[in-house]
Amino acid sequence: MATSGTIRPSSNGIFIKWSLASQSVANNTSTVSVTFGWGFQGAPLDRQLDNGVLRINGTVVYQNTGRVKNYTGDHTARDHTVWSGSRTISHNSSGAATLTLSGGMTGYSGHRSEGSASYALTNIPRLPGTPGVPSVSGHTDSDPTTASFSWTAPSNVGAGLDRRQIIVSRTTDPLVGPYVINDVANWGTTFSATGLPKGTTLYASVRAISNDAGWASFSANRTFTTGTTVPSTPATPTLSGIGGSSMTVSWTAPSDTGGGNITSYEVQRATSSTFSGAVSTTLTGGSRSLQVTGLAHTTTYYYRVRATNDSGKVSAWSAAASATTLATAPAAPPAPAATSRQATSLTVEWSAPADSGGAAVTGYQVQWSTSASMSAPSSATTASPSLTIANLNPSTQYHVRVRAVNSVGSGTYGAATALRTTSGLRVANPAGTEWQEADVWLSVAVPGGYEWRRCLVKPLGA
Repeated sequence: MATSGTIRPSSNGIFIKWSLASQSVANNTSTVSVTFGWGFQGAPLDRQLDNGVLRINGTVVYQNTGRVKNYTGDHTARDHTVWSGSRTISHNSSGAATLTLSGGMTGYSGHRSEGSASYALTNIPRLPGTPGVPSVSGHTDSDPTTASFSWTAPSNVGAGLDRRQIIVSRTTDPLVGPYVINDVANWGTTFSATGLPKGTTLYASVRAISNDAGWASFSANRTFTTGTTVPSTPATPTLSGIGGSSMTVSWTAPSDTGGGNITSYEVQRATSSTFSGAVSTTLTGGSRSLQVTGLAHTTTYYYRVRATNDSGKVSAWSAAASATTLATAPAAPPAPAATSRQATSLTVEWSAPADSGGAAVTGYQVQWSTSASMSAPSSATTASPSLTIANLNPSTQYHVRVRAVNSVGSGTYGAATALRTTSGLRVANPAGTEWQEADVWLSVAVPGGYEWRRCLVKPLGA
């Protein structure tokens, strides 16, 4: 295999020099540089040259049928170049090529100098063929992150099967988004991949490598989808915004979704750490918090959560979080009712509030006023759910309301009840069998006439 050469039939005659400039594995070609001329290496050292021709692989690349060179008067030994250039030579399917050079020129006294030679160029290594499409096994739900591949070797090994590369990628282009690149300095037809993503469509292809020729083409893709598993267990939820009857439950997504999207979370609430009698709430989509209302005061609640992915696989329950609701001021008691009405007093009683706020009711605050808006009210406190209000005016309507008190504080007032004191006067009924309360009315002159007005009766001794 030659990379250069010189054709020189005699010291005074033509010369052809060549050298290998480059080779292209991809194009299967060689580029050679060639110089053609006359060598003045002995007397006579300066003569006229005529009719030059040069052929490369049978093709004329230079021809001059007339005068090539006149006398120059240079009598030094030298090579005189009449043509130089480069040519690309194609190799055959095995990577072999022959370079054939021939030339001739007429010199002094009609002397014709000719010469030719052939050279076997350095072979160009050929790429191996394409391996078979990989087959795949494994990657099921039982072990979705692993897969085993096998394929057939190329039928055409080219310059040799020195290495092989298998790529598992998330796209049909193996060089875009690869998950696994296995490149080994030997040839093999099997490989086991680990660490693959769950629930993902992947593409596997393989190619051969020749140390001399380079990288061959990838095989066609093998498309496969890895299996899924249950999501990992969510972290223990956190509890915030704890009040007398509500709190907010929050949690984070599982670190491993099992290869699918999380489609829902189930939250369980119970007053027992064993979650007996638990109440479940399911949240769809990406919601990861839940505000719980309607809880009992001063009660410990336990919460846990689990996740479901779009393959229908359900995680284990998280560890439980617990929190105790707070005590609050009592709710408003019902409106009071009168058990006795006198001219200067009213006795009222009421029921305890339906919600004590989680702490024992320690007393009540009672307000009364002659105004329905409860402006400028009078007030009193009592430990029991009843009170006699004294020093009132006879025959007067009063509005009475009550609120309860516990260790947290005072609740809100309930609805007011309108009650009237008696006039202090009594008349017998027509049958004379009982006395009935009576009011005193006076006719009072007003502009344009008269109107009746109820009189307030001053008790004896007042």
